[in-house]
Amino acid sequence: MAKGKGKAKGKGKAKAGNPAKKPAPTPKTPSQLPLAGPATPTKAVLEQKVVTPELQYAMEPEDVAEVAAVAETMPPPSRTEEAKALLEKQAALVDAAFRRVKEEEEALEARLDQVTEQIAILSHKWEEGKIALPRGRYLAQRAKNLNLQQQLMSRLSLLLTKGAQLAGSWASDMITDGIKRDMVEDWTLIDAVLRCYPELKDARKTIKPHRTQQQQVLFRKKLFSTYGGGPNNEEELIYCPISHARVELATAAHLVDVNVGVKTAAALFGEDEEHIWSAKNGLLMHKAFEELLDNAKAVILPASDEPDETELVFFLLTTDIGPRRTAVWGHEALHGRKLVFINDYRPGKRYLYFKAIMTLLRRRRAEVDGHWNDLEQLPSIAKMMWASPGPYLRNSILYRFSREVGCLTKKDANRFWGLDTEEAFAGLSLEDNKTVGALAAQASSAALATKSGKDSQGEETESEGREDMGEYDDDPFIGE
Repeated sequence: MAKGKGKAKGKGKAKAGNPAKKPAPTPKTPSQLPLAGPATPTKAVLEQKVVTPELQYAMEPEDVAEVAAVAETMPPPSRTEEAKALLEKQAALVDAAFRRVKEEEEALEARLDQVTEQIAILSHKWEEGKIALPRGRYLAQRAKNLNLQQQLMSRLSLLLTKGAQLAGSWASDMITDGIKRDMVEDWTLIDAVLRCYPELKDARKTIKPHRTQQQQVLFRKKLFSTYGGGPNNEEELIYCPISHARVELATAAHLVDVNVGVKTAAALFGEDEEHIWSAKNGLLMHKAFEELLDNAKAVILPASDEPDETELVFFLLTTDIGPRRTAVWGHEALHGRKLVFINDYRPGKRYLYFKAIMTLLRRRRAEVDGHWNDLEQLPSIAKMMWASPGPYLRNSILYRFSREVGCLTKKDANRFWGLDTEEAFAGLSLEDNKTVGALAAQASSAALATKSGKDSQGEETESEGREDMGEYDDDPFIGE
């Protein structure tokens, strides 16, 4: 039983033994978060339950029964005092649950760091011939560690993905409009709630944001409008800037994938604008070129590091691109090919850089042939991305990406970014570090998710959605 709960027992007995006296103020203890400010409930507090369904889910059955028994022994004080007492009880319950979950969270984070380091060290030693393991056994052990790493990242990401909704629901049920508290105490309670529910029924579904067909159709229409490459009639094809022509099997491709999530994208790139569904986060292109990008075989980058550079280039990272992409394109024709647009609109450079960085780290993780040259071939990508305006990006999230997605050692991560990353974000507060860890875990998990279900979530090729695309203006789900 938690320390705070034992004190609640004593408090109830003291009041029952001396009913004529006014109850003494509840002392502040480490397990009870104090409340401040006026308390004027707008609804009958007696109707509120001490243990809400959400809190009951987080507690052990015996704890629920004990708290309910203590609550019954308390005489009815004034409405204001009762409201504060109720909130203090609920705060104590959340705090007790938080302590238990916090221990598990810290152990989980430590285990993730340990597994990530083991993967990096194992790869380095095996490549250098310092481990006498047959290739088959090495790959099996590495696959086992990678699977464990992915599970740990998914578990951590749940704390962020489901927690925000629960915190809002919990606060609206418990705290009335007339009860005010200090901002620090508000965030302490919400922070506790975020960690009280790491596992809920169907919670894992929230790791991969749902993409509806209507969202994708609207996104496609937005790209038609901004890039000017859409069909003018049912017979006309879609313009591909890589092919320099209108092509069949065209698609509206995301640069930063939907799986990364709206909240993570806001932390990465800044909260002042839309990111995931922005036209600058997309390109119209032949489906085969999108596959090369998604399979980490190619990147699209500015032709130079100049701030006003508008020319983009398609770079291949391997000569193994499978069957010929179309009737004319081979490696020689594609590698270094300049994109040609039909107007002045261009995709956002920060999204292109992010896509390229994820590509390099994924190649490193999968030990694709030639990945050891990636860090040397395109060093400016990391430096340019590091200067992005996102509040957490420069400090730590990309460093976590490089460690988790790319399985880089600390030394290699510093070399990848071209600076001392430890020094760069040494001044982060504890709260910022928690946020960075949660966002990085969620985004890393999304970055490593398979692409197999992509088309089933609403992304259609030009031929698959031909009727839809020819009549998209009549779609009732699309706004102007």
